Amino acid sequence: MFNVKNLKEVLEADKLEAENKFKLLKPSFEYLKLLEEKKIELELVRWTIGNNLTLDKKISDVHQFKRTSLAKIIIYGLMITLFLLLILITTLYILDDRVFDEYELTKNFKDLDIIGSTPDFE
Repeated sequence: MFNVKNLKEVLEADKLEAENKFKLLKPSFEYLKLLEEKKIELELVRWTIGNNLTLDKKISDVHQFKRTSLAKIIIYGLMITLFLLLILITTLYILDDRVFDEYELTKNFKDLDIIGSTPDFE
């Protein structure tokens, strides 16, 4: 009986010591529970956002495109500009139907010797 009484006292002392340790660690356990709940909440939010952003239909068939460098843009722009200027000058030359008379020639070109005369159109 003496042995059982000592065993009971030892067990009660161990129980009190365990309860004291549990009281010290209880805030940490509560904090871990809150962190686990927050993790689950964040996972649910991530799943919801991910599903909302998934598009089933593609807007266009273009999957990939290459960016053009600034030098290429300048070169192509210069080529197009020169080509359009050539077309403009050629068009103006073809559509120019002015015939200079003797007065205009002497006024615009003072050092030009006039060899013949221009016809008069009435």
